[in-house]
Amino acid sequence: MKLKKIFSVMLVSIVLTSCSQNLSQMETSDVAKLAQKGNPEAQYIMGLAYQNGWDVEKDYTKSKEWFEKSAAQNNNEAMY
Repeated sequence: MKLKKIFSVMLVSIVLTSCSQNLSQMETSDVAKLAQKGNPEAQYIMGLAYQNGWDVEKDYTKSKEWFEKSAAQNNNEAMY
């Protein structure tokens, strides 16, 4: 039973990592659309975009807002 739980956690981690990698290869405007619709991985990437100035002007306030939206949906990457 414990092994099954560990396998499930690993599988979810792989899926989320894959999803984030696919999103990071998209245009910022497309990721923004997904983020607006509530996608937590897209919200996290928008936080990174505003934090680092990737295809948008650096804006730490907007970055924080996107990270908080993502974290509110239990995205561990956004919880720091």
